Amino acid sequence: MRTALNKFLQYSRHLNQMPSRNFRFSSSLKNVNKDIVESLERLALVDFSTEAGIQRLEQSIKFADKLMEVDTSSVEPVINTVYNWNENLRNDEPTEKSHRKELMDVCPSSEEFYYVAPLGYANEVGESFRALVHVNAVRASYVVAFSYVFADTADKVKKRDKLLDKNDPERNKKLMTSAIDTLVWQTLASVAIPGFTINRLCAASMYLLKKRTKLPSTTRKWTTVAIGLGSIPFIVKPIDHLVDALMNNSFRKWF
Repeated sequence: MRTALNKFLQYSRHLNQMPSRNFRFSSSLKNVNKDIVESLERLALVDFSTEAGIQRLEQSIKFADKLMEVDTSSVEPVINTVYNWNENLRNDEPTEKSHRKELMDVCPSSEEFYYVAPLGYANEVGESFRALVHVNAVRASYVVAFSYVFADTADKVKKRDKLLDKNDPERNKKLMTSAIDTLVWQTLASVAIPGFTINRLCAASMYLLKKRTKLPSTTRKWTTVAIGLGSIPFIVKPIDHLVDALMNNSFRKWF
């Protein structure tokens, strides 16, 4: 039992360390971890003095090992794996309105993420082109990025609302917490910190190219653009982890 518990807890910590841009909806993460805890609670009721109980424990350890092999690049495989194991532990038949269906409804699919997420990078692209375009074009890129932030916040609140009991006395508080959490996280991780990082990187690149090379002005500008655009994929995960750490040690401790 201790072996299975340790493996489940290890996987739960693994989920919490996943990059937020791949697993944005925090309530989905909490519900997956809730399912893991639910599985352990059911497991605790098993009589391990019987052959069936020992077999169930062995299955649990194998499942815990299997969890660590699940593809976590998207949320669907995680939900399906945990849900299927939970159904295996249930004494009753699966209900028509399953918890997995609720989770899948509120979690963005890989295709949805593919088409929507790039809007959050608009200001980074704008900052990369700052040397070549009018400042209003850069400002417009921030408008696009903030539009994505607000739209994503509204979407997360709407989807979180589907999971909450309408009679829950703390329903409004939970929705407000979800809204603030998403708004603050997205503002920092998708707009403020990446925009500042690309801005300073491009400014430093332009300064060094001007001082250390004899390249034509146009070449220097396009080189700076290339450096800015090329750096975007490399700053995403470090910034995500930084913001997660900041949020986990501040806002998320208070709510």
